[in-house]
Amino acid sequence: MNAEQPAELVIAHAALGELRWTKQSGEWVGRVSSLSGEWSVVIVDEHGSAETLNTSVMLYQRAIRAERKILRTALRAEVSDLYNESWAGGSGELGEGELLSRLRLELVNVDVSGYSAIEFHYDGTELFGGHVLVIELDEKLKYQDCDLRG
Repeated sequence: MNAEQPAELVIAHAALGELRWTKQSGEWVGRVSSLSGEWSVVIVDEHGSAETLNTSVMLYQRAIRAERKILRTALRAEVSDLYNESWAGGSGELGEGELLSRLRLELVNVDVSGYSAIEFHYDGTELFGGHVLVIELDEKLKYQDCDLRG
């Protein structure tokens, strides 16, 4: 891979399956399936470089192994209070276990050069009025923040 990349490139990656890179978006995009579900993976890589892809995949693999632990950290830090104080309404408060079971991972965004090296996006439609819950992590997988988007 070099600076004279085609407008689009598709590779079969050993860990992530088929990845499609487009020059216009500067991203690798793929879909991952596992026993716990299916989600999209987006790796920001402006130049389509092998080095950035490899670094990003290693970070992704570390993050996905720790995903449930990271989600629990976010629930304790902000998400449980956010839901129970602002969104629960008449349906009543939910505990950590119930929130864990209702939040489904839908996207992992990896940007090794960005403020948030990893973002986990969860389908929180039924919980947060159509919004997606986004948990932001640094390159050491340290929890930084969470937001509702969309």
